[in-house]
This record gives sequence, C-alpha cells and structure tokens, in this order.
Amino acid sequence: MGSERFIAWRFLLRGTERGRFSAMTLLAWLAIAVGVSAMASFLAVMYGFETSLKERVLKAYPHVMVKPKQGSVPIINYDEWTTKFKSLEGVKRVVPFLETEMIVQSPRRTLGAVIWGTPASELQALSHEVSEGKLPSPDSKIPQILVGSELAVRLGLYVGQEVRLISPTKRHGAMGLVPRSQVFEVSGYYASGHYEFDQQYIFLLLADLQDLTRQRGAISGWNIWGENFDTSAQLQKEITSLLPEPWEAQDWTSFNSALFASLKLEQYSMFII
Repeated sequence: MGSERFIAWRFLLRGTERGRFSAMTLLAWLAIAVGVSAMASFLAVMYGFETSLKERVLKAYPHVMVKPKQGSVPIINYDEWTTKFKSLEGVKRVVPFLETEMIVQSPRRTLGAVIWGTPASELQALSHEVSEGKLPSPDSKIPQILVGSELAVRLGLYVGQEVRLISPTKRHGAMGLVPRSQVFEVSGYYASGHYEFDQQYIFLLLADLQDLTRQRGAISGWNIWGENFDTSAQLQKEITSLLPEPWEAQDWTSFNSALFASLKLEQYSMFII
C-alpha cells in the first residue's frame, strides 16, 4: 500500500496550486470520518446489546423447551426420552422439570409465582446465579427453595426465613376440598439479570415439588441446551421430528419473540438511516 498512501497524503496535504494545506479538505475529511465512525460505533453498540441481552435471557431460559401442548397431562416414565435427547448431536445438557403456578405466602405479603422443580444434580448449574445464600439441599430438615431476587424483595424475604407454598390443586379434608400447602425454607436468592424471570420464578428440588403436587414420577417437560443459541433453531427442528403428537418443542426465540423482533426492527431502521 506504499504507493496508495503516497498519493493520498500528497493530495491531502498539497491540494492547492500554492502548495498550502486546504481547510476544506480537512473539513471534508473530518466530516466523513465522524459520519463513518458514528455509524460504525452505533451499530456495534446495537449488536453488542443484542448479544448481551441474549446471554441474559438464556441464563433464565433454555435453548429449547420440550413439553406437552396446552391441556396435556404430565409426562410419566420420562427416563427413556431423557436418554434419547442426550444422544442427539449438538445437545450439551438435558434437564427434566416440573412446572406449576402456586401462591407464595410470606409474613408481609402474598403473591403468585411460577414454581420449577429441578433434579438435585442439575441445580448445581444455577450456582453462578445465586446472589445470596446457597442452593436448596436435599438433606435439610425443612424443604428449601431458591427464590428469584426481585420476587424476594417484593415478598420481603430473607435467607433462612420460612414461607408457605399453596398449591391450587385441592385435596379432600375434614372441611371438604382444601388447597395443598407446605412450609419451605428460603435457602438463597437467584439473580439471572432478567427482571421478568427473577420477579416470578422459584426453584426447588424436583422430588419436593412432586410430593407437594402429588405427581410422583411425573414431569412437565425438558429444558435442553445445545452448543450455543445460534444453533437452537436447527436443534429445535431435529427434536420436533422425534416428538409424538401431543408434545411440542420451542426454541428460546419464542419465549421473548416480541422483544427480539422489536430489537431487530430497530437495527434495520438505524442501518438504513
């Protein structure tokens, strides 16, 4: 590039007949430089923000979620399918889960929350997102829960406090049909950085949630992680081709489709501008 640089500098610094520096040349040069650098910087920030947002979302959600369609019954004898999902190429982690909605009653407030039951061996993957306290232990005297950090603030909870989970599924008692409920101890707070997730989710051991809901040996579906979130669409298609009719597979884009669609539209608009 020696010749090109020589020509460029000659016409930049000696652009007039008198051989003096041209102010208009400098202004034009600076204007082009500022315009290009502003565009490049803005687009870099936008795409960097999208990548950061995806990473935060996927701390809370899996790459692919497999579960029965709405209204289907819980899944029984799921070990065979768990093994089948793990054998797929590109699958890094498969976690069976039980999901339900319950009422959380603390001394200060009562709120609804989404409860996720996860096997004890898989809870270790959440250790990096525990902002205070520890993971639920299967050896504790009182069953323990890991509460989303924002939900803990709303409920006024602290680590070691006892709260009551009330299941909407009713059972027969002396006074007729009454809701199932059980006291749990708060083992710690979970902070994924995704506000909506942290303000409505609670984790506990799968066996404890199965006992509370009277669904022993049952799950709601599987959370599956692949190589990275860019390959999740292909992985979702492969899993869908294996599933029986009442089940469906959703990739992470469907959990926050409106958010990422608006972000992509903004990127296109700013690029055109």
